[in-house]
Amino acid sequence: LTDILGLDWVRAHELAHRLEHIWPDDVLERIDEVLGRPKTCPHGHPIPGREVDVSGIRLSEAKEGLYEVVMIIREEEWVLRKAGELGLFPGTKVEVVGANKIRLNGEIHELDRVLAEQVLVRELRPTQ
Repeated sequence: LTDILGLDWVRAHELAHRLEHIWPDDVLERIDEVLGRPKTCPHGHPIPGREVDVSGIRLSEAKEGLYEVVMIIREEEWVLRKAGELGLFPGTKVEVVGANKIRLNGEIHELDRVLAEQVLVRELRPTQ
């Protein structure tokens, strides 16, 4: 829904939960096939039955350094909306420059602790 139809990830999340209960399995299977059988949802949560590493630490616990967003832990509208506004999507690289403070796309952002607790990150090595 986000990749093909271009829906924002909050609306896509709401619709996906509704649609998965009303669409027949063969339609869901075809959608999965068209999407290339993704291992995670757009927020980084593993799709059941798919092997994926979602290890990391909460952004609120991260020390200064370079990290990659792995997952938005809590899929609640306010969390997804705020993370989306900041550009904190799985795969995004961020530099932690202080407690709950990040550099993203050249700009410094100070995150509310409650939001920083909902972002799972993985430390990147200098060559990554």
